[in-house]
Amino acid sequence: MKVVGSMIIGYLVGLVGSLITKLSNKLGKDPTIETIIILLTGYFSFNLVEAYFAWSGVISCAITGIVLNHYAFYNISTRGKIVSKYVTNLLSTIAENILFIMFGLTFFNNKTEAVDWSLIC
Repeated sequence: MKVVGSMIIGYLVGLVGSLITKLSNKLGKDPTIETIIILLTGYFSFNLVEAYFAWSGVISCAITGIVLNHYAFYNISTRGKIVSKYVTNLLSTIAENILFIMFGLTFFNNKTEAVDWSLIC
């Protein structure tokens, strides 16, 4: 039930985010606002499911991203699409680099267990 509930909430939050991007076009096509709406929709989906339901926020965020890609893609301006693409690529690269730095530091600073190199060689 937790997985299905996370998917349903992710789908609903994605639809609301798509509706917000559609309504924001009437206010003016600002690529910064469009990008912020898209990023905060995924963040809101993750926090909603994790905090209030204690379900999987990752699944909810992934479903929200799929729905936003399907529906909100047509609601944002051309500049908004370009800015969103570059901002998400930048954030994913930064997160990936931080993750690999943390893995590397953990591997070389782990002094609690001896590494058996015979398994590797």
